[in-house]
Amino acid sequence: HAAEAGAFEAWQVDGDGMVTEGTSTNAWIVTSDGTLVTRQAGAAILNGVTRLALARLLAAEGIGFAERSFSVAEALAAREAFLTSSTAATASGTRRRGIRSSSSSVVMPPPCK
Repeated sequence: HAAEAGAFEAWQVDGDGMVTEGTSTNAWIVTSDGTLVTRQAGAAILNGVTRLALARLLAAEGIGFAERSFSVAEALAAREAFLTSSTAATASGTRRRGIRSSSSSVVMPPPCK
């Protein structure tokens, strides 16, 4: 559905309505209070190279972030949403009107050029 919608990526959502990851990316949001959030890595979530590099950079700069689940509703209400991937680097999806939700994915707009 992402390609049909002209989007770069789709975020997968589990049965509880929580964003898991993209089809080939890690999902991140910046909450309304400025907290960076990404789902905790594990058997179901890939600990991507770019995700790890960003986590190390954040730690080196003293910028905290939370590794926890977040819902589609929280992603849609977030100040910013972005993804990381070794093939896509980091792409922002700040144009919330371009984010569409369905029962199975959050469709992100193409990265801004």
